[in-house]
Parts: sequence; structure tokens; C-alpha cells
Amino acid sequence: MPGVASSRPLTAVLCAAFLPADDAAIATVRDAAGAAGAHVPLAPAHRPHLTLAAARVAPGAELDAFVAVAAALADDQAPIPLLLDTLGCFDRGGVLWLGPAASAELMALQRAATGAVRQQGWADAFAPHTDPGQWVPHCTLARVRGRAVRRVRDRLMADFVAMPVVVSALAVIEVGGRGDLALAALSGP
Repeated sequence: MPGVASSRPLTAVLCAAFLPADDAAIATVRDAAGAAGAHVPLAPAHRPHLTLAAARVAPGAELDAFVAVAAALADDQAPIPLLLDTLGCFDRGGVLWLGPAASAELMALQRAATGAVRQQGWADAFAPHTDPGQWVPHCTLARVRGRAVRRVRDRLMADFVAMPVVVSALAVIEVGGRGDLALAALSGP
């Protein structure tokens, strides 16, 4: 029925978001990936981000509760400087990505995010990939068909320079949606 909101569950994703200038720098690498043969949408559905946790929630009060969890977590976290120093790929799925250097602060944020989601009684929709200890922090740049993902990555490696970024906010996005459902600045000590 047109105009009637769906009550079917959606997958809400809690993400680490970067400063706007960092988003622009990541976009230049994404554009280079496109020039090297990767599939890069003209208008990506979501900002560059690091996925921390996800849950299947119902629209309305349950989604509002998920957003509230993200906001509360953001209130307790300080911005996190990172160095995106790895240009990697997941062969399965053909995903080309940027990854950060090891960061105790980022790992603590991810553990706090998965813990907060589970504390509300939601199963993590992306487990085991987002289970602490198995999580591979990465910012997806593009998808590449077949086994060409390594070839595209290798082309980009010649010009790749590690980039400093700052995780400045937590975003809530919807799988299959566009843009942010919510954004909360990291404002903790």
C-alpha cells in the first residue's frame, strides 16, 4: 500500500564515521579504484565508514532504541585518530578496502559497540565478522568482479599513500538504504 510505512525488520548498522575532509580523501582513492577497473557507483549510498556492529530491528521504537544506543556510545567516546595504511581486498565478494593501522582505541570502540548491541538483546546481524577478535576494520572502496580484485589493488598500490583520518562520529545506516539514519559526534573525554 503506497504511503504506509513497512513494519518489516531492517538491518541497522552502527558505523565509525570520519571527518568530512577525510571522506573527501577516501573518495579520491575510491575514484582511482574506479579508474583501475573497480565498480564504483557515481553516488555511493553511504559515507565512508568502518562497520562496528549491526542488528535486525523493527522500524519505529526498536530503530529509535538502536539510534539511542549509538548516541549514548558516542557521548562516552573521544575522537580517534587513525592512519589508513592498508589497501586490502577480500577475494570472496571482490571487496577492495582501506584499513587502519592497529589502534587500541578503535578496537575498544568496536568492543563497546558490539557489547551495547548485544546488551539490548539484539543478535549482531554481521556476526561472526563483527565479533571482537575476528573483526577486520575496513572501509569499503569498491567491488570488483571475479578474481580481478587483486589486480585492481595492485594497480592502486603504486600510488597509494597512507592517510591520517579521524573517527569523529558514530553513524547509523540501513543496509539497502541511502545516507545516515542518525549521526552522533564523539564527544567523550
